Amino acid sequence: MNDISAMISASIQDKARVVEILSTSFDQNKSVNQLVKQDGRRLQRIRMLMEYAFDECMEFGQVIISKNRDCCALVLFDERKRFSFRSLFRDLKLTFFISGLGNIGRVVAKEKMVKLAHQELTQGKPAYHLWFIGVDPSVQGQGEGSHLLTSLLAESKALGRLLLLETSTEKNLPFYAKFGLKIYKEIDAGYPIYLLSY
Repeated sequence: MNDISAMISASIQDKARVVEILSTSFDQNKSVNQLVKQDGRRLQRIRMLMEYAFDECMEFGQVIISKNRDCCALVLFDERKRFSFRSLFRDLKLTFFISGLGNIGRVVAKEKMVKLAHQELTQGKPAYHLWFIGVDPSVQGQGEGSHLLTSLLAESKALGRLLLLETSTEKNLPFYAKFGLKIYKEIDAGYPIYLLSY
């Protein structure tokens, strides 16, 4: 990996820290809050979602964390996804304990729209799907996120893969644009989701 900003591959020992950073970073995110059941256990469900995403990326992608443990990213290589009993168990847990059965239809519809848009853009070529990226709130605004994103863009380029990400947070668009990411599609999931590529 291009280590231009002190980023390393995370291990299972980093799971609690990664989950903490991402849970805090995505607490008010529209897409995340559409996915998790909105009840008195919402924050716990967000943590469970980030545990799910961490485990998926450890199996089918990679988890990146800064050496100082202040920022992280979950990258998914969609072509690596295949059936395993572990992933089946995770998906069942996602359905029953994180999203809830009543919410799963909206979630599946949104994921299908995103997946189709990604496939149209990449035309079947492997991509570098930046699923989640987060910075500990105590160091936000100090360049940690910029260093992390710079490393991820460099790695995706070195691998010859188009970097893809989606965001429902409009205020993040100027940050991504600063690094050359461009919106290639906007989808309506009851709120706008911006699909970006580099």
